[in-house]
Amino acid sequence: MMKMKSVIKTNKDLKKNGYRIIRKLYKMEKTKGAKKAYKVVFEDTYMFILYCKGLTDIIELEYGETDEFVSSFNRKCEKFVKYLEQISVSKNKINKTYLAGFLKSYTKFFNKIIKKGYPFFINQEILEKWNINCLMAYIATWGA
Repeated sequence: MMKMKSVIKTNKDLKKNGYRIIRKLYKMEKTKGAKKAYKVVFEDTYMFILYCKGLTDIIELEYGETDEFVSSFNRKCEKFVKYLEQISVSKNKINKTYLAGFLKSYTKFFNKIIKKGYPFFINQEILEKWNINCLMAYIATWGA
């Protein structure tokens, strides 16, 4: 089991736990992992899309459009979620090059956020998105 915090208190917590969540998508490079991910449906979408969408929503809520690099990363997040939605239509495996590129951008983004000392404001909405959208969907997809 991956150790995830149910309460994220700092930028580093969000960086580490979010990275673990996205990194798990590497299982979808193989047919067996993709089949497992596509088994878990909620309403009209897949849980792996919900947890990635929840994470990108938290990033947008937390950092907003304060700097151009934040806006640029938010656009990358939107493209990443759209990519996941596109591959889910045909239930394809994930492209590892695309995933690796996004993870690299994710790491650079958070390294910059941490270096610049951006404050982390935890509120009820972010807690709910993290615990319900991210963690619950993650566990439903991959297990505890």
